[in-house]
Amino acid sequence: MRRSVELEGRHPKVMDGALRVYVALVDEGVECWRPVDARHVRDDQYLLTGAVPEDEAWEFQPGETVLLLDDSRVVDDRHPLDAAAGELAHHCDYLAGGRVVLMASPERYINSSCEPNTCVVTRDGVRHVVVLTVIAAGDEVTCDYLINCHGGVAWQCRCGAERCRGTIPTSFFDLPPDEQRRLRGLLDGWFAAEHADRLRALDQESGT
Repeated sequence: MRRSVELEGRHPKVMDGALRVYVALVDEGVECWRPVDARHVRDDQYLLTGAVPEDEAWEFQPGETVLLLDDSRVVDDRHPLDAAAGELAHHCDYLAGGRVVLMASPERYINSSCEPNTCVVTRDGVRHVVVLTVIAAGDEVTCDYLINCHGGVAWQCRCGAERCRGTIPTSFFDLPPDEQRRLRGLLDGWFAAEHADRLRALDQESGT
């Protein structure tokens, strides 16, 4: 899994021809840093490309970026899906202004949950998978497919969460108003902007 980190007082180094950054380990008893292969993204932000050793526990804390989404494969009339290359419609994501992209790996394999531990936040034009609750080593990363969704198809969810909806409706706005208000903070900025009138009406219904 590609993990994004921001360096705090630790500078990247080129070691054996590869760019490496230092990340802190947890549960080591003392301050301990490991050099990990990485790719520079922007400013002080780097994308980890090296594997996490099985005997080390790296936790993702709330607010931390787990993954940067690769939205480079745009799907349109000039660039249709190539089924022969394994490009499938259910791996597409629908973004601002009707833009459609084919999700890359591993993001296309993130499962949906009605009690997700991540959400997607766009920062400076790049979509980040951001932690909502602590994700320990071995935990599955999940998101809620209904967030930022309008005009999809209904389907049956088997996430097993205590709040599992069972049947997932076609749109975020098909949820009960109280549920929309509870989840509103998870909406990405572009989705909230495109549906500002509906969200404003939702606020007016609640008297906020």
